[in-house]
Amino acid sequence: MSVCILLIQLCIVGSFEVAPRSQCCSKRSFEALALSIKNTRATRFFLLLTNGAKSNLSSFFSKRGLRHYKTDRMDMAISDFSAVILLAPKEAQPYINRADAFLAKHEYRRALCDYNAGIRLGLNHPVIHFNRGLANQGTGELVGSIADFTRSISLDPKYSNAYTARASIYRTLGDNRKALEDYNKSISVNPDSFIAVYNRGLLYKELNQYESAIKDFSHAIDCDSDNPLGFYRLAWELSTCASSRLRDGKSALKHAERACKLTDWRDPFCFTVLAAAYAECGNFDLAVKWQAEALSNPQYAAVSGEKALIRLNLYKHRLPYREKGNGR
Repeated sequence: MSVCILLIQLCIVGSFEVAPRSQCCSKRSFEALALSIKNTRATRFFLLLTNGAKSNLSSFFSKRGLRHYKTDRMDMAISDFSAVILLAPKEAQPYINRADAFLAKHEYRRALCDYNAGIRLGLNHPVIHFNRGLANQGTGELVGSIADFTRSISLDPKYSNAYTARASIYRTLGDNRKALEDYNKSISVNPDSFIAVYNRGLLYKELNQYESAIKDFSHAIDCDSDNPLGFYRLAWELSTCASSRLRDGKSALKHAERACKLTDWRDPFCFTVLAAAYAECGNFDLAVKWQAEALSNPQYAAVSGEKALIRLNLYKHRLPYREKGNGR
């Protein structure tokens, strides 16, 4: 009897007798049957069709859900993890697995519900608290986010990403002293953390500590030479820094070109940096060309059009762009 016929019978009659799995199907046909399950409602029916097979089913859906998760098929992963939760509602790990999938989909409130359930059922791992912190951050619950990142750190004092994440919240809240302390701690634990070094550079820039910012952006390039952000930021500072002592047009041009190459010459923000570097080198014709090229991108023009037009006008008058303080 097919699954479809059994499901129809269940819907019409309400119940029926089914032999235990060992009497009605082989392991191979059992797994083939499980593969036909595509949603949680169908899973509820399927559970009634498989007397005595809960542990096997739970393992099957859990493993398949993890495969879906690793291959970025989050909806299918969520469906499978939901099946595991139906089978074993008092087990913590399925809630955490489903929470991770919700987090990947930016469904932060649903992720929070599942993280809370998993933690309530006894799981207390630094990564779980870290991920719940990200979910809290996604919903705007910054105080809860700090508490989770702090809990992660208490469970693993060498958890570099937790310090970095907490620093970003402090920075958002305007507590630059605590943010800098956390960035420093993260880098002391993991000196090659691109995200910590890069973001500390951004904080130094906001604090007008340009030399420290440039050092961090240079270090960020060493941490990850394939990430265009480090080259982009370093080129911008060397081109436009308010301190004339720190500007270096030739180095800026080299780093700007590298940023463009790493983005396949498609990123208008990298064109902006390239234009600024050419202007610092005195090549205003190319500065005008690349700033105009950036402005031809509608998304860039919508975000940066007003400031970009000011720079374009400067270049047309054969003047470089100089930053006067905080900001871009």
